[in-house]
This record gives sequence, structure tokens and C-alpha cells, in this order.
Amino acid sequence: MDTFFEIIGYLAGFCISIAFVPQAIKTFKTKDVQSLSRVTYSIYNFGILGWVIYGFYIHSIPVTFFNMVSLCFSAPILYMTFKYKKD
Repeated sequence: MDTFFEIIGYLAGFCISIAFVPQAIKTFKTKDVQSLSRVTYSIYNFGILGWVIYGFYIHSIPVTFFNMVSLCFSAPILYMTFKYKKD
């Protein structure tokens, strides 16, 4: 039974990790960040960074890995909101 829940955990981690891929691709191509919220991406990235730190603390490879992947896709979007957004 533990294996079943581990598989669910890995699938969930994978889904969360790739959730920002379409937005990242679109943003890199178009440089259009006008409708993206800096506050939302800031909070999300801060939260994900917290999960990465927590994953290291509890020595959890899945928690650390999947959140690092998430950060790799969401942090560049946040950066682009500062670089390209016209306020």
C-alpha cells in the first residue's frame, strides 16, 4: 500500500513541476508579461523555495527535486515580469 501512495506522490510532484512549462514557453516566446501578477509569482516562488529548503532539511529527494524543477520554470517568469512589465 505504501508503494501506491509513493506513486501518487511522484505523479503529483511531476504534475506540479511541469505546470509552469506552458506559461514559461509562452512568456519566453512573446515576452508578454502584462497580464501576469508579480505578487502571485513572488509568493509562489517564495513558497517553492521554502519547500526546497524543507526538502533538504527532511532529506526528502522527491520534495527537494520536484520543487527545484518547479522553481526552474517559475523563477524565470518572475524575472521576466520585472524585466518586461510596464507599470
